[in-house]
Amino acid sequence: MSNTENEDIITLVSSTGEEINFIEIAGIAYKGNSYAILQPEEPVEGMDDDETLVFRVTKGQDGDNYEIEQNDEIIDAVFTEYERKLLRRNKGRIAMSNTENEDIITLVSSTGEEINFIEIAGIAYNGKFYSILAPEEPLEGMDDDEALVFEVTRGANDEDSFSIVTDDDILDAVFAEYNRLLDEGEGD
Repeated sequence: MSNTENEDIITLVSSTGEEINFIEIAGIAYKGNSYAILQPEEPVEGMDDDETLVFRVTKGQDGDNYEIEQNDEIIDAVFTEYERKLLRRNKGRIAMSNTENEDIITLVSSTGEEINFIEIAGIAYNGKFYSILAPEEPLEGMDDDEALVFEVTRGANDEDSFSIVTDDDILDAVFAEYNRLLDEGEGD
């Protein structure tokens, strides 16, 4: 399937040429891949009104490509990750001391210092994937509840590369999308 993107609506074209509009519920990073949880904007035959689908998102020459995920284990893991992040965030607390947590991401600063971050959310925005990370330990100059946004790209070794985002427009858009997703999650 291919897509044309609006900020909240993703139009996918099926193999039969039918265009279907989806609302992006969340972007989730899982085992080095990017996934999107999408819900049809209009009822689709054979699907419940509140049903969502998981798509694997890959970069193509003409933008992002969305391929419906068929592996039930991956689908379950993506939904579990999404629900776990919403639950943790909705409780208003972040588990800041669990180093066995698989959400810990260790990044190396420009000075060579290793810093552990907790991944709060993965957000797909404007054809790119962003990760909202909170430092596991308080960093100088940051509030305890402050988080940073990193653009995540695939490196040459099939590993994710994290680049801090400093553009205020992108930061505002990523946090706005995150808050919108949280609001939707609270309405369920």
